[in-house]
Amino acid sequence: MSGRTQRAAGGASGAARPTTASAAGSTAATLPADDLIIDDLIVEGAAVLTVDPEWRIFEPGYVAVRDGRIAAAGPAAEAAGRSAARRIDARGRLLMPGFVNTHTHVPMSAFRGAGEDMPDRLLRFLFPLERDLVKPDLVYWSSLFCLAEMALSGTTTFADMYYFEDEAAKATEK
Repeated sequence: MSGRTQRAAGGASGAARPTTASAAGSTAATLPADDLIIDDLIVEGAAVLTVDPEWRIFEPGYVAVRDGRIAAAGPAAEAAGRSAARRIDARGRLLMPGFVNTHTHVPMSAFRGAGEDMPDRLLRFLFPLERDLVKPDLVYWSSLFCLAEMALSGTTTFADMYYFEDEAAKATEK
């Protein structure tokens, strides 16, 4: 186990937890025991990988969501003091932030595989295809296709540059 991993054991019983990071280091607010926090969703029991400055891992951990934003994350035992409209048991799973694709040309998915095994494929294949075929409609539909692929792979954010970016933006909003 790495020095950044925090294993929570015991649960609501208040049993001691062996840890390399303090329980006070979680993102949950400290509240009196009789105050129950109400969240929209709590995902609990998973190994929670954070990207906080300490790169903590709560294993098992929880993430609470309220109003579409992460409200808290920490050792699973802390979730007992929270209430939610929906709870997801994620034991045996990894919960981590979404991937960020910082360089993509989403609509080019329409040309995927075109001449990939040929030398000088950009000049011989892609540039002529783009010149003849890239129109707003193609950008919209190929963007939808690629966005579905990214969502399935866990990509939540992307930076794109291509033609007719207003069409790619429209596909993203859908």
